[in-house]
Amino acid sequence: EFILGEALTSLRRNSWMSFAAVTTAAMALYLMGGLGYAYSVVQGYAAGVAQNFEMRVFLREGATKAQITQAAEKIRAIPEVRAATWIPKEQAWARFRQLYPDVVQDIDNPLPDAFKVTLVKVQDASKVASKISALSIVEQNGVRYLDEERELLSEATTLVRWLGAVLGGLMLATSGVLIYNAIRLTILARRREIRIMQLVGATPATVISTLLVEGVLQGALGGVLAAALLMSSHSGIQKVMLNLSAVSKLAPFPFVTWAVYLAVAGATYGFVCSLLAVRDPKRIP
Repeated sequence: EFILGEALTSLRRNSWMSFAAVTTAAMALYLMGGLGYAYSVVQGYAAGVAQNFEMRVFLREGATKAQITQAAEKIRAIPEVRAATWIPKEQAWARFRQLYPDVVQDIDNPLPDAFKVTLVKVQDASKVASKISALSIVEQNGVRYLDEERELLSEATTLVRWLGAVLGGLMLATSGVLIYNAIRLTILARRREIRIMQLVGATPATVISTLLVEGVLQGALGGVLAAALLMSSHSGIQKVMLNLSAVSKLAPFPFVTWAVYLAVAGATYGFVCSLLAVRDPKRIP
């Protein structure tokens, strides 16, 4: 109780420096948390795409059932392939005629036998396509998949990850300097009080604990504020998307979960910065 009370008293005395440290930490965690949340959403979307991603493999004309069975075994043996389903050309033609009855009148079946291939990871599409194209039964340029969409998704995840690392890292460095300076100013402003505490028997651990708790509180407050900013941004984006399209909808923002994550991250960072500020006992009067 004494240590926590002293830490809160110090925050009130150095209100402006504490405000600067908390808000800067909040902005750093807001950037990193926001980009982290965006990355998790993109990754979740990518996982869903991987489950539904289909690669079509068209076979050469005249392929026998034995050759098709052998090709199916080779495709399923590829480690990156989740499943491979044979689509007979008669079945594909019947479905096409059902969908477009006016277009296919008096036309013979022009469709080849094919495989529907699903992957474990959508990022392995190029590798899998290269291996399947090497099979002699597959017609030239007979592997079809959404390569451009896959590349766009991969680039989006990479961009979000790098933005989070660079921008969030810069803001964290700035907030670390502010938390460090706030602790050093506290030490200078309370030299007499710290000296009196030492004279009446306070151990160095007691004195240092107060300063460490102050840094932890600053970081934790920054984390909670960052979570509130994220929820506000999420709500604003949701309103814009609803105005643009009636079917576009984001998942609800998990405020409590992210508030806990960011508060713990901020508290840990504040503790480290405070520990650096008091690491040398000789610098504490």
